[in-house]
Amino acid sequence: MVELEPYFSALRTAKLDENELETIKKSCIKAIKYSVQQIKWIRNKLWTGLADAKMTHRLYLLDTSNVDEWKICVMEPSERIVHAFLNNNNNNNEPCPDPKQLSELARQTLSEKEEEHQKRLMTGDDSNSVKCITCEVCRKTMIGSEQWDIHIHSYSHRRTLKAAAKRTRNQQYLRNRKLEDSLDASGDTLYNCLIVHSL
Repeated sequence: MVELEPYFSALRTAKLDENELETIKKSCIKAIKYSVQQIKWIRNKLWTGLADAKMTHRLYLLDTSNVDEWKICVMEPSERIVHAFLNNNNNNNEPCPDPKQLSELARQTLSEKEEEHQKRLMTGDDSNSVKCITCEVCRKTMIGSEQWDIHIHSYSHRRTLKAAAKRTRNQQYLRNRKLEDSLDASGDTLYNCLIVHSL
């Protein structure tokens, strides 16, 4: 994996101590996890958003699995896409390439996604559609029910709920205290009036 290359290079040179190697290893692992999250997001959320907007013809999938064929599999198709897009915007009417025609991987992956989307439309399953949900307590906006579920079970959300409840209790206490003080003050005035009146 390319993401682990700094770690393996550091191991080969043996110029770093154990702590520095561990730090490099952790950053490489974070990069891998981040790329996996990106791929998952693109496969699920981006596709769904584009499908709902009827813009899936704008999603291009390039096969980067073989570095030796980078020029044929990645560079040339991406240049064709960019040129067609720019020419199309300049009214030259050169059509953008069909995303499924770029590679076998693109054809297979995009066809599967289209089938899933069609099934979702036919069954009325709206669980993957992108919706913004705002947590009024935390003042955060989540995109989709998956992020919402993660948020409401998070430590920060529970902590914010506790703080809001405590703030509400304190405000209620202060209101009650103020009310008691005002009743005590009016009661003293009434008592003083009774004493003056009886004299």
